[in-house]
Amino acid sequence: MVVNNKKTMKKIFVISILFCALLFSCGKNKMNANGKVNVRISNLAGFTMKNVIIGNTNYGNVSQRQLTDYKILDQPIYAGYCMFMEDSIQSMAGVGVCGTPLPPSFAPGYYTFKVTPAVNGYNNVSVIKD
Repeated sequence: MVVNNKKTMKKIFVISILFCALLFSCGKNKMNANGKVNVRISNLAGFTMKNVIIGNTNYGNVSQRQLTDYKILDQPIYAGYCMFMEDSIQSMAGVGVCGTPLPPSFAPGYYTFKVTPAVNGYNNVSVIKD
């Protein structure tokens, strides 16, 4: 390709710059927590958890193998846990926090609480910071 005049050269230059800008602006989209704790639930427990609650935030029913959307928690969270109904029985999953002082609360960010099948009658929660 032979460029005959300056006008064509300027067009090619501008198009090249715009293409490069577009190419470099397409990066990994990072989530911004805006200073809040955002939690979603991954239900690997093998049953539908009904009326799932973390702190004072209600996630509703979470089906088997479902990954919920993130929800902002309005109160400090010190451990990975959730409460839910299983076959009309109030249950919970997670690791409790005993004693004083309490451990530090979760830092702002995005977390996934993975609820796994019961071992010895107790479901576990693994916390993954996303």
